[in-house]
Amino acid sequence: MKWIKLSTATFEGLSMKMMRAKDPDNYFRNTSVMTHLLTLCGKSDTAGELRSADGVPLTTVDIAVVTGLPERDIIDSIAQLSDKDVGILGVTEDGAFKFLAWDRYQEKSRAEYQRNYRASKAAAEAEAARIERLFDEWWTIYPKKAAKPAAKTAWKKLVKNSVNLEAVIDATQALVDDPDYTPFHCDKQYTPNPSTWLNNGRYSEVNEYEA
Repeated sequence: MKWIKLSTATFEGLSMKMMRAKDPDNYFRNTSVMTHLLTLCGKSDTAGELRSADGVPLTTVDIAVVTGLPERDIIDSIAQLSDKDVGILGVTEDGAFKFLAWDRYQEKSRAEYQRNYRASKAAAEAEAARIERLFDEWWTIYPKKAAKPAAKTAWKKLVKNSVNLEAVIDATQALVDDPDYTPFHCDKQYTPNPSTWLNNGRYSEVNEYEA
């Protein structure tokens, strides 16, 4: 299935303004028919031409059957859409109705969507990899290895709370290196579990020991 994109600019273009000026009483009917025709094209791979699955041009009767719209409305709206001053629809050599600027409605919009989707997906994957990499770095530093899944969950909560992960790593390292920080320099049974330490925000204690 093709992507169809209708924006505000679609209905504010010169062609639509001309159609409104020529037939103001039926403007909404004409735009409704136009939207149905675009949808039909979007369901097929016909480059903006109204054709059946076999490639046969769709007649107004065919369109009425598929869309459920009155054939009279379809005929009148196609006439307006095909007006030389409006220039939205044309007819191919074998009689198929065709959107004259199909790229405006489909190809460019689809390409734009795909570019945005790929960029968004790549950014999300890169961020997930960064979070995982930083967690592994922090896990290596933290002196007590226990309940790693819970620690990873706590780490992700930091992300949701917009905590600077690099700063957490630096703080953890500083506290590991500070012999006066008792929680890390005692019997390991008294060292907080990683998830507990993160959830309680104890990385901020570095400020007390640096003061």
